[in-house]
Amino acid sequence: MHRLLVLLLIISISIYAKEENVIFTESSFGPMKIKENMEISLYKISQKFPYYKVTQRIGHGDSPDFHSFTVSNWEGEELVEFISYINKPEDYEKSIVKLDEVITCNEKVKDSFGVSPKSKFMVAQKSREGMTYGDGHMDNFLGKGKLWYLFTVPNGQFSRGSQELAVKANPEIQCISWPYPRWL
Repeated sequence: MHRLLVLLLIISISIYAKEENVIFTESSFGPMKIKENMEISLYKISQKFPYYKVTQRIGHGDSPDFHSFTVSNWEGEELVEFISYINKPEDYEKSIVKLDEVITCNEKVKDSFGVSPKSKFMVAQKSREGMTYGDGHMDNFLGKGKLWYLFTVPNGQFSRGSQELAVKANPEIQCISWPYPRWL
């Protein structure tokens, strides 16, 4: 009987985590309020996403090293990544850090304007007026305020395409980042 109850609980949690729609706004990601430089930790994020798995790691790349807190479902599908850059050697050992960026590439997440990863460029472009278009470190971006759409418009080797090419190609949005374009 005990095993049956545990099995039912696991199935219920999996169904809930799969079907929950997450909304990304300039001040929240799903149930979690966000603001620049707020304190985050594995525990704090886990409390906001109890039906998901939350992991923490140190990330490396072209940018400074960073704390990465990844929220994923139990099948391993990533929902969102919360990032805190490491600026001093002692920051590596901290468990409570300051929030610098939030990035989602999951198509089940919609922002407050109805755009999600996998939406087409033209959907994003029509969602808000007065957005800025540009090139980031590894991709193109479109956005304003604290929500930015990331996508790739190829334009030959070692360069990215213009806004005019993006309109013609109408690429998919790959990710949404907060509070500025990723890796800018």
